[in-house]
Amino acid sequence: MRTSYLTYADYCRKRFGGTVQKIAVDGGFTCPNRDGTLGLGGCTFCAGEAFAPSYCRTAGSITEQIDEGIRFHTRRHRQKSLYLAYFQSYSNTYAPLEVLRARYEEALAHSRVSGIVISTRPDCVSEPTLDLLRTLGKQKYIAVEYGIESCYDQTLRTVHRGHTFECTRQAILATAARGIDVGGHLILGLPGESREQMLAEADILSALPLSTLKLHQLQLLRGTEMERQWRSGWPPLCLHAIWPTPPAVGSDPTARISPTATSPSLSGTGLPNSCSAARPPSGPTSTYIIC
Repeated sequence: MRTSYLTYADYCRKRFGGTVQKIAVDGGFTCPNRDGTLGLGGCTFCAGEAFAPSYCRTAGSITEQIDEGIRFHTRRHRQKSLYLAYFQSYSNTYAPLEVLRARYEEALAHSRVSGIVISTRPDCVSEPTLDLLRTLGKQKYIAVEYGIESCYDQTLRTVHRGHTFECTRQAILATAARGIDVGGHLILGLPGESREQMLAEADILSALPLSTLKLHQLQLLRGTEMERQWRSGWPPLCLHAIWPTPPAVGSDPTARISPTATSPSLSGTGLPNSCSAARPPSGPTSTYIIC
């Protein structure tokens, strides 16, 4: 099927000359929205362990996690010749510079790793950190993925994000200016956002130098503040207005994404025991994202 955007698989074939598998790595980082710097408990939608594969849940070193990740994917017939170490959970630039250097260099030193992808918050990067990444990028591939979540400050306040969209914009520009690939993660269906606002985000983000953009459908995860709010009757969570039926998933937003941007994924699902199975207190079930 032809799309208006470049798929991540095609991007990797073009960039690396073959297919690439991401290996999730737990670098042992936390988040300023969890350690008390900005808040406690994280963003209202966040359950940091919900998307981490089982091989990240051991106390192994980064090298051991990569080895186990390769074995994990090989058992599932996903053996690749090229791998990217994906620092995924929490804010993976939120540590002293020498700690960051040691953990990134350990991953890059693995003989089967072609590069690293670093997931983080836009308020957790500094000029020295970006300079370090530019230097490491001379050895192997480096990419930074920012949790954009929303382009609207009101929404960011509602979900207790702790930063503004201008902060996100500046981080993207500063990263791209150093020749580092920049990715973004956007959540569709956050409380208070209309269909028109969600569609407009594709235009807003297409004006920025993003290499990749991942669109997430909002999920209610067990133990989050948003789940507790939802159980009490607020907020009403609505996504079917933009993605009405499974065959139409992504049809509108992706049509407005810049053709220079790559989409790693259009949806995802938390681990089965992390998703809320609750029924909405009232109203049609189809209005809610229930996993």
